[in-house]
Amino acid sequence: MGYTVIKPPPALKDLISHFSTGTWNENGRQDAVYHAVAGTNMELTFTFRREGTSSAHLVSSSIQGARTTYGYFPASHFNEFFGVSLLPGAIAPFFKLSPADLNNRFLELSLAAGKRSELLIDKMDAATGLDERIDLVTQFFTSLSTTNVQQDELMIKAISRIKACEGNVTVVDLAKAFFLSPKQFTRRFKALTGLNPKLYARIVRFESGLSSHSKTHSLTDVAYKSGYFDQSHFINDFKVFSGINPHIYFKEKLS
Repeated sequence: MGYTVIKPPPALKDLISHFSTGTWNENGRQDAVYHAVAGTNMELTFTFRREGTSSAHLVSSSIQGARTTYGYFPASHFNEFFGVSLLPGAIAPFFKLSPADLNNRFLELSLAAGKRSELLIDKMDAATGLDERIDLVTQFFTSLSTTNVQQDELMIKAISRIKACEGNVTVVDLAKAFFLSPKQFTRRFKALTGLNPKLYARIVRFESGLSSHSKTHSLTDVAYKSGYFDQSHFINDFKVFSGINPHIYFKEKLS
């Protein structure tokens, strides 16, 4: 599988973490699956089917909230995707749904966003390549960013703090840093992300481990860099959030 990550334009860095695109050839296998692991960002995904040298045909468009566990999803009906990884708070001007309504769920984009998304879906179906897809999504979210929607800037800063600490921070310390009680902090944090901050930080630490492995292939080094006391605790968390042993996961990624 070919997989590429693209940074968003600077103007959208507070809404979009990154774009991603991938293609693969399963030769029509009916048992092809996509393995999704836990993650803190929301994912807007467009899937396509390309036959030979013909243009890619849009198969589906969906939105998924933050994921607190792993899942396996059928992938035999498409062989190409374009994804937009959205930061917490990005959907406020886009959906009437709360983040908690989207967490651990896939929803069709047209059902979740209504008419506002229909033109984007039609244009994505007609797009001829990656650059055009990025331009369309960039234009769409640029127009949304002008919508006057109140955001909890304090909690957005708290998320930045958690990620800067790679998840190694307590709710008590976070609440103290932002001059709130732990109960107040948790309530406001859940309103923005749909997750309690302790679980969110655990997933961020897991994500940090995924990123660290690209720099070092030693699981012991990854475990300590991610803030775990030992490798066994890292492996246990990894299984919870990915469903498999990290040795197997990273071996498959490198193959």
